[in-house]
Amino acid sequence: MKECEQSLETRVARLEQQLEAVQKRLALFESGLDADALKALHARAEEEEGRQKVASGLLGWIGKESFLPRVATISFIMVMALALRTATDNHLINQQVGTLFGVSYAALLILIGWFLYGRGNDKAPVFTGAGAFLLSLIVVETQAHFKTLTPVPAYFILMMMGATLAAQSQRFQKPGPVIIGTLGMCLAGAAIDYPTPLFSYLAPLLLLANVLAFHASRMKKSSWLRWFVFGLTVMIAQVWAMRLGMYLFADQVPPEPLAENWFFPLVGIFGLGFIFSSFFSLWRTGEGPITVFDNLVPSLTVIWVVWSSHYVLERGGSSFFGLGVTGTLAALLCYFLIHMLAQRRIKYTPGGTTLSMAGSLLLVLCLPLATGNLVTAAAVFSGVAVWLARMSVRWHNSGVRWVSYLLQITSGVSLVVALNQHPDGKNLLVTLAGTGLVAIGGLYHYSWSRKFPPLRIGRVFGRLDPTDRSAALVLLSGLSAGFFQARGLLYWGLHQIHGNQFETFVCLQSVLINSAIAVLMVLAWKRNSRELKNVAILVTLLAAFKVFMIDLLSTRGVPLVLSVFSFGLVASVESVVLTRWQKLDAEGVDKDVPGDGEMERQG
Repeated sequence: MKECEQSLETRVARLEQQLEAVQKRLALFESGLDADALKALHARAEEEEGRQKVASGLLGWIGKESFLPRVATISFIMVMALALRTATDNHLINQQVGTLFGVSYAALLILIGWFLYGRGNDKAPVFTGAGAFLLSLIVVETQAHFKTLTPVPAYFILMMMGATLAAQSQRFQKPGPVIIGTLGMCLAGAAIDYPTPLFSYLAPLLLLANVLAFHASRMKKSSWLRWFVFGLTVMIAQVWAMRLGMYLFADQVPPEPLAENWFFPLVGIFGLGFIFSSFFSLWRTGEGPITVFDNLVPSLTVIWVVWSSHYVLERGGSSFFGLGVTGTLAALLCYFLIHMLAQRRIKYTPGGTTLSMAGSLLLVLCLPLATGNLVTAAAVFSGVAVWLARMSVRWHNSGVRWVSYLLQITSGVSLVVALNQHPDGKNLLVTLAGTGLVAIGGLYHYSWSRKFPPLRIGRVFGRLDPTDRSAALVLLSGLSAGFFQARGLLYWGLHQIHGNQFETFVCLQSVLINSAIAVLMVLAWKRNSRELKNVAILVTLLAAFKVFMIDLLSTRGVPLVLSVFSFGLVASVESVVLTRWQKLDAEGVDKDVPGDGEMERQG
């Protein structure tokens, strides 16, 4: 009522001033005052009105926005808290009783804030924030210095505070309480027993904090909270992993606070939790824009979980088989979640790229641990890449197609890593079968990509690579797999001959490469494909480096002659083809590269 009366008085005063100004203007007009005097009068009136607005704005900020009343309220709240602390420090109150009074006082402030939010009072955030701050401070201090709270009730009180403030935000649709509660809960929980917290108790608190941050992301100005809680969770889990690793590497039993038996289950729960939180966010977003958090966190989670788990297992000298199997199953789960998103029949299947990237990362990082053979894993990578490419057409998602390219390229790189030093691999038959499957998968993948051009949407195919030139890397992956298969056979065959066949093996590899270049160039000429021509030229440069910088300096005799002769022969073939390419350029046809008017078709 007082505010309304003040507002009415202010309006009446302004009306009186305006009436006086009008009367003065009329009087001057009637007296025949000149135009210059009238302009000066108008200027003075506007200046006076501006000063009144500034004054009223400043007073409104201090009075109407309740700045000073809020400061006074905070002061009185702190006085009561300090009085309780002083009484406890001077042993006027028992420490346990003082702790109980302090916790009750902070809880009462939070309840008062709830009541004031319900009435729309502008002092509600003051009571809520002060209550959360005092409760967090009391829990940390009493647990750290006075030991009047054991860890279990300390963490429980913090979790109850976070849940209560989250419910308050949900009830009144205000982001402030859940932000304050989640931050206080996380920071206070991390501070308890620092630097050796009880990770098995801290993990449920962080799990609840992530759930609260997920629900808070629906409100405005609170999406950053998910990043904060995610970062804090990863940091604490990494500290946990590193400390466990130190004890395990020294062949010592980790102390009880490290909770060795709880590490892998809790890290797995967090990993699945982050993936599912992004999935549910994608689900509720529908056709709306996808947040950066939901785009990146699944892949970041995969890298973090696999790395930390691998580190602890490695330091402890344990087997990686369980991690490999679990990660592979999680990859299948990610692909299944994409299928669930596709069932909504929303255009372009939003979220497909995010989950396909996370699933493919899991597959690449974990399947080799499960199989124990990188060549076998590479064959699976190639098959899954082809499957993703075909599904990208059904899902109308060009991002999934791009992920399939990356996975196919990874299969080729895996063969390089596995067979570079050991051409026959761990088992010759497995090596031949694996490299053959990767070669078939890569060549089929490339051929398929030329029959089904991508949708020109998204960052990759919409901006960076609208003509799908990146598919040439898929072709190179398939060609490299074929080379490693022939190389493995060559290595096995030469080892059936007595004597040192090192120089022969080195030079005959060049013959294999040069033969492949000749075949590529002839195919490029027949199919009128500039893309195949460019790939052949690129491989020719690599072959030239090998022949003249490796073979010529490290070998001699007949093998070297064959190497140089094969390169000269392929150079002649390229010369003939390139001289006749001018005729093909005149026709202006490029069958392999999708044109501007082509649209993606269903497979």
